[in-house]
Amino acid sequence: MNKKPLFLSIAVFFLSGFSQTMNVILIPYLQNALYLNYTKIAFTQVSFFMGYFLFSPLSGYMFCKRDYLIGIKTGLIVGVFGSVGVFVSLSNLTYPTILLNLFILGSAVAILQVTTNPYTLETNSKSEANSNLCFAQSFTNIGTILAPLLGSVIILLSPQNFAYVYLLVSLCFFLTLLYAHFAALPTSRPQEIHSFENRPKILFGFLAIAVSVGVEVSAASFLVKFLAEKNILDVNLTNGGFLTIFYWLGFFLGRSFGSILLKRLKPEKILFYHALGGLILATFVVFGSGFVAAGALLAMGFCISVFFPIIYALVIEGSESNKIMVSGVLCMGCVGGAIFTFIQGYFADIMGLQNSFLVSCLLFIFIIVYTRFLSLRTSTKTILAKKAATS
Repeated sequence: MNKKPLFLSIAVFFLSGFSQTMNVILIPYLQNALYLNYTKIAFTQVSFFMGYFLFSPLSGYMFCKRDYLIGIKTGLIVGVFGSVGVFVSLSNLTYPTILLNLFILGSAVAILQVTTNPYTLETNSKSEANSNLCFAQSFTNIGTILAPLLGSVIILLSPQNFAYVYLLVSLCFFLTLLYAHFAALPTSRPQEIHSFENRPKILFGFLAIAVSVGVEVSAASFLVKFLAEKNILDVNLTNGGFLTIFYWLGFFLGRSFGSILLKRLKPEKILFYHALGGLILATFVVFGSGFVAAGALLAMGFCISVFFPIIYALVIEGSESNKIMVSGVLCMGCVGGAIFTFIQGYFADIMGLQNSFLVSCLLFIFIIVYTRFLSLRTSTKTILAKKAATS
């Protein structure tokens, strides 16, 4: 089997995770530098994920008749410009231009997600596609581990040079673009199908993606500030940034472990037990204190980790529609990262940061309901298949 496409997917998912998770360090950095409240600082995630919302369906339409690699290269080019733009605007600490360039960077990640996810599935054998996608996406979490580590180190040693992290990101986007262009990768095109079949399944999948990304991003966005609360750990910005590594490490371990479990268990079951575990942990976050609440929030990363790849694969593999167009609709659901972060920020200003994690509890409950929908759907298909076989 040709491993080159998998290497490209790994690089793209790594950069996507790194770019997205830098917002977790960027939020408290800007909040301290510009004296912003929780609602205003939430616009960093709103800007980034609005790029997802607008460019996911647009890229699905743009590349529905083109090779997936063209879309990947386009996303990498936009990523170069977006990260350079964030570097320049951060150097001047101008909040509106920071938000604009985060929108461009989010658009780049959206294009990459829409095209790389189906490219990974199509360039692997059917028996390995699901587990290889989960494996490749686990490198998203290596990026999410390194981003807060690097960001926290720079803030500790030389906070005035924090913007240079984004210059490094732009270089990585450029090097990945060179690999995509010169590595003689296999091509893969979407199916010549332009209608949407099974729309309720796609719509429910879109909502589930929105909720899963929402709980991931909202929890991560306020993680550093939560750990700094006096009744939790009372740590400073730098130490809080270091501790977020455990959240993303749990994410990495969860996806790596999940790719193994997917070869042995039904994905619906894995999704259900992870969502149930997340709900229990979120309850401890709201009603606990000290190390209990802090540990529960950090451990939530493990539970959330498998949501996106499992939901994505379940919807797109069973779809008879054009996969890249379906991928565009599903990735548009990443706007949940903007919506639910803003909602939690609003409630944090009204009822306190700790109580605002009740939003996470509600989102986990939705995922549990979604797994029941998937199980019921699978059971119905099995019954109908048996009836058809006996008639």
